[in-house]
Amino acid sequence: MPYSIQLPDGTSVDNIPDELSPEEAKKQILARRPDLGPPAPTGDTSGFGAAFGAGLKDLQGQFALTRGKMGLLDDEEAKSIYAKKKAESEAGLSPASVPSSSTTRPRRRS
Repeated sequence: MPYSIQLPDGTSVDNIPDELSPEEAKKQILARRPDLGPPAPTGDTSGFGAAFGAGLKDLQGQFALTRGKMGLLDDEEAKSIYAKKKAESEAGLSPASVPSSSTTRPRRRS
């Protein structure tokens, strides 16, 4: 029986065959339509400001799920908001650059 999935931008895709896992379906759809994926990061993607902003987006998504569980929001709408905010929070961060161990040696105290 076909099923539906929610993309990072909140778009719902219906009639996905059972043979295809939800992860693989998202991967194939986003490969063909990258515009339906998470928004491109704007501004700073590293440091405290970016981490704080991503945390706020994630919190907004969690809050939407809580409102859905309380009956203040439709379940599907809450899940849609959560998916969108989660994608936004992940898109707003870049991996921290970690220097290699060969370039950072502890200094000896004399």
